[in-house]
Amino acid sequence: MLGLLLLTGAAEALVRATHADQCQYSSFPGAEAFLPDPDLGWVLKPGFDAFISYDQHRVSINSMGLRSPEVSAKQPGEFRVLCLGESTTFGAGLANGRDYPSILEKLLSDKDGAGRYTVINAGVPAWSSYQSREFLRTRGAELSPDLVVVYHEVNDYLPVLVRKTYFNQFGEMDSDEQLYGSRSFRALSVLAKRSALVRFALKTKLLLHMRTGQYGPAVNDLHQIGMPGMTPNLLLSGDFSRPENAEGNAPHPRRVTDQERVNNFYKINGLCKKMGAGLLIIHPCYAYTRRHECPAVQFCREEGVPMLEAYDVLGGRLDLFQDFMHPNAEGHKALASALLEFIKQNKLPE
Repeated sequence: MLGLLLLTGAAEALVRATHADQCQYSSFPGAEAFLPDPDLGWVLKPGFDAFISYDQHRVSINSMGLRSPEVSAKQPGEFRVLCLGESTTFGAGLANGRDYPSILEKLLSDKDGAGRYTVINAGVPAWSSYQSREFLRTRGAELSPDLVVVYHEVNDYLPVLVRKTYFNQFGEMDSDEQLYGSRSFRALSVLAKRSALVRFALKTKLLLHMRTGQYGPAVNDLHQIGMPGMTPNLLLSGDFSRPENAEGNAPHPRRVTDQERVNNFYKINGLCKKMGAGLLIIHPCYAYTRRHECPAVQFCREEGVPMLEAYDVLGGRLDLFQDFMHPNAEGHKALASALLEFIKQNKLPE
């Protein structure tokens, strides 16, 4: 027994020293601002306040793990907007305060006086609609929103292996809901967080499955969100010079299936009703998307949920983007202004 313990300890030390446990997909820009989370995959690090590695902008995260000022107790007459989403909502590549939730709060305050409105930015880079759904379920009530604004699309359509987490070695064929909702993931995540040897074993299993080609053909559904001829590989690399079909892409399923995507919106809508909050969905627009319909559009039409079409604001305007997916500062200003007008025109609670 002592010999086994010594051998295990030596193996653990060797894996840590050689970094053999590091999965090629677990290193991503700005990783120092994130923490692994057994329920949500990854979250922003509470209290983080520093320049992140991939750009020249400071990122400030409050004590609740949100890229917003500290959220105090809700005051009488205060109206709160909770913005859920991914890197666009978070404000990737932008200085603090230049994201559309921050700008929207200023526009609302300029309109009716400071202190009446609070807009909370709960966006987290690379989150899917499932992760925002679970955030709203577990933490939404403590934020007391009157209106929930949701911005999700492209991450739902990317393959599972691009999940930006230490734990994407787990459940390599599982959707986000299947993975993060499983008890085995929760148990393994605790072990893997503590043991490099466990991480190495999971990584080895993943790579073996990839090399043996046990999976079926790759699925490329980006055409559903207005990206005909685009593949996940090209999208993630930013190489738009040579449109391809799905052949040659990693044969792994999407992070969120169509049915799961629709279910996420239904559950978000139900949670909003339970909290007494309104729901507004932004249909995202990226630099190279075309106008299109998808399950989110169909859901809003069938359920009567207001939808702001971001294509009307950003579509075809490459000058409003800093890269192939993220609006620049001017793009965020345009989106915030459109949100303000949309809220007024649709007589949403304000």
